[in-house]
Amino acid sequence: MRALRAFLLVGVAALAMGAVACKDSTSPAKPTVTGHWLGTIIATGQSGTISITLAESNTAVTGSGSLQGPGGTLAWTVTGTDVYPNVSLTLTATGFNPANFTGTLNSAGTSMVGTLNGSGWTNLAITFVKQ
Repeated sequence: MRALRAFLLVGVAALAMGAVACKDSTSPAKPTVTGHWLGTIIATGQSGTISITLAESNTAVTGSGSLQGPGGTLAWTVTGTDVYPNVSLTLTATGFNPANFTGTLNSAGTSMVGTLNGSGWTNLAITFVKQ
């Protein structure tokens, strides 16, 4: 009886250790685009600042922002997706064609690098920095 009991105790201990070792570890949270972002563009010899404030729910992104340049300030709404690391945003302003940002979010969630297309821009490079 002693050998069986020792065998069972060793077996239970091995199972307990295996359960701890197989415990699903929590992976680091993916970075998010939620927050305030600034980017600078230079097109046709003039510069401007794009400011956007974004909120993310699952992969859906919504927000608002503005373009400040020599012609004044233009407000827009933002919709898109964040399927890490790929970010796709559509910037829509009343009276203008939409502009599309396609880029990638860095692993720290502090910058998005990509291009703007549409509304007069073609592959315009931009880096957004989280504020």
